[in-house]
Amino acid sequence: MRSPDYYIPLQEVGKLNERRRQDLRPQVEEALTESGFGFPEELREGQFAILLRQVPTFRYEDALFILWAKRAGLTPLWLGKTNDRMAMVSPYKRSLTTMRVVTHVGNRGGVEVRRAKLVDGQVAASNGLRLSEIICDHGTDTKGRRLIDVHDERLKHFYTDPAVVDVSAGCLAAGGAPQEYYPSLLSLAVAHGVIFKDFHGGEAGRQVRLPYAQRTFEPAFQEVRERFRVEPLVVRFPWWKELTYYPGATLSAEISPFCHSWALREEVVTPAITF
Repeated sequence: MRSPDYYIPLQEVGKLNERRRQDLRPQVEEALTESGFGFPEELREGQFAILLRQVPTFRYEDALFILWAKRAGLTPLWLGKTNDRMAMVSPYKRSLTTMRVVTHVGNRGGVEVRRAKLVDGQVAASNGLRLSEIICDHGTDTKGRRLIDVHDERLKHFYTDPAVVDVSAGCLAAGGAPQEYYPSLLSLAVAHGVIFKDFHGGEAGRQVRLPYAQRTFEPAFQEVRERFRVEPLVVRFPWWKELTYYPGATLSAEISPFCHSWALREEVVTPAITF
């Protein structure tokens, strides 16, 4: 199976409403409970757009995620895993320690960006710290606080009462290795939600992500498909560098200034959803 076949376009998220999928909800919940991973109670009722990020925060990526979720009629939900260890090879984890904050957006979409360092990520990585153990050592308002609390506050500043689930304990109970817990993660996209992520590219880039996807995501995808007789629903989330930026506290989280052209704005920001 080629990698594009693992994804559905945003316009097809209505597949989640198929009767055969909704009839699978009890089976998925039972399977995850029996596996030790556990079924997150937050997903028991409703249909969700799921963003997988070790530490939920709010960047322009999250603004686009919320927009897509709402256009699809889904509730945005951040699935975190804060017991991951800090690693400087991960662009996302680096961005958690030193944020690129937008201080001004021009009329034509140009931006002014400053770096806001929260903690020395290299030191945290060298000490083998888990993300949940990192204490900020920079910033007037952040020094002495847990890194994950700072980012949780940022998410809540821009999006009131977000749905956030930390699956650290479940992943550990499932074995701890990605190859062991990925089937459980993807099972959440059988009947309860849709995962928004590019497992073969995205922020880390295709050269890094492709081998990882072949070892973890693709076998898990096939395992879930064989078990439930339907494919997990995954939307390939778009990516460009401005999505790594954090909006300044006094700025709007409006995503459209960061689209590079009107064509991209129409395609990415305002896709037509059909059910």
